[in-house]
Amino acid sequence: MKGSLFGIKLKSAFSSLFDFVTIEQFTLISCQSKSYKFYFFPLYIKGENWEAEFEIIDNFLNRYPSTYILLGDINVRIGNRQVIPIESIGGKFKFNLERESNDLIVNKRGVKFTDCCDEHNLIILNGRTPGDIEGEFTFIGAPGRSKKLEYYRQLYNKFKEAKDPKDFWNIVKQLKCVNFIGANTISSEEWVTHFRNLLNPPLMAAKISYVSQYITDSELDEPFSLSELVSVINKAKDGKAPGLDRIPYEFFKNSTNNFLSNLLNLFNFIYDTANDPDSFTKSIIFPLYKKGDRALVSNYRGIGLLLQRLNNWVEEHKVLNEYRSVSEADILVFTIFLLYLI
Repeated sequence: MKGSLFGIKLKSAFSSLFDFVTIEQFTLISCQSKSYKFYFFPLYIKGENWEAEFEIIDNFLNRYPSTYILLGDINVRIGNRQVIPIESIGGKFKFNLERESNDLIVNKRGVKFTDCCDEHNLIILNGRTPGDIEGEFTFIGAPGRSKKLEYYRQLYNKFKEAKDPKDFWNIVKQLKCVNFIGANTISSEEWVTHFRNLLNPPLMAAKISYVSQYITDSELDEPFSLSELVSVINKAKDGKAPGLDRIPYEFFKNSTNNFLSNLLNLFNFIYDTANDPDSFTKSIIFPLYKKGDRALVSNYRGIGLLLQRLNNWVEEHKVLNEYRSVSEADILVFTIFLLYLI
């Protein structure tokens, strides 16, 4: 199982009820009040080692009986399995005893999972609670004709239920016709060569072993401040997760000052020593076709903290005159222009 990253976003009145606990190799989120205690158990199981990883979880539940809420992605197909006897809930909860599911296929892993839930008195909420009362598809991959028809029926129903412009346009995006460029048109070797040359061009000049420091404005060489880091994070778009770890920007936006301070120390260490972690040299690249030859792709990002530092310096020192303005579309040219002025 891979590493995990958890965060709890709570109002201060409830923060004392929740805490992170580690039991064996699992990190859980405990909730403790005067009358009850339970654990959130985040899970993600996928791949060839599914059976072995699931057995570890099943054994854990046997060794540590308690009240758990499992959440995450188990990657099973359970159809409409698990009917809850009325006597087992005593009328305390409002949900359907029988589950609904648009996906009626049950695989072996699904049988194992539902048997585990029954053994440990875990109730599957998908397909029986508000928000997923119909048991919607959680994944559609390479659907056949019947699956496509069902998919568009679901979109039609979502159109009828849309209550604001944001919901409406999110559904419209799903209906847009997109012509994907087949992966077989460009070989993997061509992709590697292209991006290696684009992101790591060969060094033509001789390497410089030493150069004396030339500082005309010490402000630009000062350590990054917490306010600069927070400013950059707040400008990041929600729903994006750059980097191999796939950590969304929302995690950083809702992090504590203690976490951000540690992150700031890391960035300043990298900036001062010019030694970046190996993970910073790797990234997930999605080739985006723009125009011209479809074999040519590009993908780039802005300079986060450094760009913020330069923007602040330019505004404070009024380097740009009133006739010069820069838009988001000109951000790369603007960065080069700032470096030239400095």
